Amino acid sequence: MAHALESKWYMNLSREQRLELIARIWDSLATGTDLPKGEDLLAECERRLAEMKADPASAISWDELCRQRGWDA
Repeated sequence: MAHALESKWYMNLSREQRLELIARIWDSLATGTDLPKGEDLLAECERRLAEMKADPASAISWDELCRQRGWDA
């Protein structure tokens, strides 16, 4: 699987095709799981935004999130 990602074949797709690919991958992950979709996802985003606005010090930067997760920023 890493080979498919390393080849970056998807970069030859148009922007619209890549967005469609993302949507299809997301939908395939969400099938049969408890991942939020539609209104549930919007409600969760709004809840998190309200939480952050109520306590701005609780928020972390993208760089900090990446560091905590061990991702390359």
